Parts: sequence; C-alpha cells; structure tokens
Amino acid sequence: MANTSDQKTVGRRSANYHPSIWQYDYIQSLKSNYQEESFNEQATRLIEKVWMTLEKAMEPLEKLELIDTLQRLGLSYHFHNRIKRISEGIRSDRGECSWKKNNLYATALEFRLVSLMIPIFPTHSNIIYCSSLILRLADDLGTSDELKRGDVSKSIQLYMHETGSSEMEAHEYIRKLMDATWKKMNGEYLSMAHSTSSPTFVQIAMNLARMAQCMYQFGDGHGVADQETRRRVLTLLVSSICNFFYNFLRNSAIM
Repeated sequence: MANTSDQKTVGRRSANYHPSIWQYDYIQSLKSNYQEESFNEQATRLIEKVWMTLEKAMEPLEKLELIDTLQRLGLSYHFHNRIKRISEGIRSDRGECSWKKNNLYATALEFRLVSLMIPIFPTHSNIIYCSSLILRLADDLGTSDELKRGDVSKSIQLYMHETGSSEMEAHEYIRKLMDATWKKMNGEYLSMAHSTSSPTFVQIAMNLARMAQCMYQFGDGHGVADQETRRRVLTLLVSSICNFFYNFLRNSAIM
C-alpha cells in the first residue's frame, strides 16, 4: 500500500486575503426568523396576489411594467410561464398598437422585455453552451502551464486523472472535443440562420468562440503580452490605423 505522505499535494493559489473580522462561532449562531413557516405562508399568499394582478392587467403597457418590476426585484422566476404567455401575446399582436404609438417609453420597454430578453436564452441555449464550452477549452489549452504557478486543475489534467492518459493525449482529446463542439454550433447556427429573431445576439455568441481561439491559439494571449497574439493585435488595430492616417495626411499634403 502506497504511503500517503509520498503523494504530491497541489495547493490552491492564495490571494492573500485578510482574515475575516467575523468569528466562525458567531456566524454559525446567526438565525433568521424569516425561515419560519408563517413567513413561508405569507410569501405564498403574496405570490398568489401578484399572480392575480398579472391576470387582471388589461393594457399591454401595464403588463410590461409589471413584468419589468418583477424582473428588477428578482422575482420573475415565480411567474415564468405567465410572463412567457404575455410576451408571446404582445409579439403576435399586429393590430393598431395604439398603446405604443408616439410613445418612446412604451416602445423601448417592449423592445427590451419582449424582443430581446424573454425569447433569446431558451431559443439559443445550445449556441450559448457551445460558445462557452469552446471558450473554456481554448483557455485550458492555452494556459495549461498555469498549474505550475498554483492554479486549479483544468480540463486537461482532469482528463489525464480520469483516464490515465498522457498530457499529449489529453491535449489531442480536448482539440477533438473543440472540433466536435464547433460542428454542433455551426449546425445549430445554419438551422436557424433565416428564422431567428435575434441575429445580432447569435453573431455575438459565435464571435465569442472565434475570439477565444484567436486569443489562445499561441498560448496565453491574454495574460502574456509578448507572444504572437500581441503582434496580431498591433498589426490589426495599431499599425493599420497609423498607416491609414499617415497615408491620408501624406496625400492631403500633396494635394
């Protein structure tokens, strides 16, 4: 049986935070009266009251203002299905829409709550997931040496631990996983290219994955400022702009 003292212990990097001013025993002694059954019953009654208010609201603007208030209070999750039906009803109403005619406030509120916030995440959840996964994996591939500086284990080390693979095999597996995720995201994008109501949001999500691969293609292009990524940024954003203004001023002087 292996001696546990011989096992290598990887400690997490310390941020050198100051000790808390609150003692552990004091934190554990704190109690909240709001966890009692009477307060739970009161919360249930308030939810039912708000539900009835949503049902009684007749004007679209009144409904949107109620939804806006619930979202600002962080309580809209209690009424997710009802809010979804209200938003779908407002979006499908192509009638006179006198309630928002010549009313910038009503138009902006409808655009923010109905056209953007409510339908985006359920509809594009796969693209959001794939884009975020590519960002995570690209970061892990480009910054795998941070483990030597005390960083937490990344997907590469986790795969090596679970499968017993070498570091080279783990890198190859993560690259293949990224390729498969790209194919899935591109397929999702092509399937909704002409039907999505939020093309700008989809492009932003896709660009997040593109930016991640560009940033970490030659290592840590974010944390290390002396590699290929720095040269690319300078060429794209600095040198090209400087050359443009130089040529512009030169041509202006000649004219």
